[in-house]
Amino acid sequence: GFTSSLTRLAASPAGTSAVITARLVSSTGLPAKYVRVQLQVRKNRYGTWRTVATTTTSRTGYARFPVAFTTSRYYRVITKPLTTVPSASSVIRRATVY
Repeated sequence: GFTSSLTRLAASPAGTSAVITARLVSSTGLPAKYVRVQLQVRKNRYGTWRTVATTTTSRTGYARFPVAFTTSRYYRVITKPLTTVPSASSVIRRATVY
């Protein structure tokens, strides 16, 4: 299996640019290299997740997503299941915009 982490998101004024960083690690503790991951967002705690960006983890298991916060939203990073890679989901983080 895999575990993933997601940076904490601080409260920010509208229009703030930031980079959301996630790290994917295998069950052996090694970085999950070159795995396709998606940044997803939803409006509220019960909304539908929508994919807004896709990238591939680096050789150290990190994925970076540049974002511009316009309104408060919930974010997570997921992997899609493949034959050699099971699906994984990060914790959910809320970006509060004021």
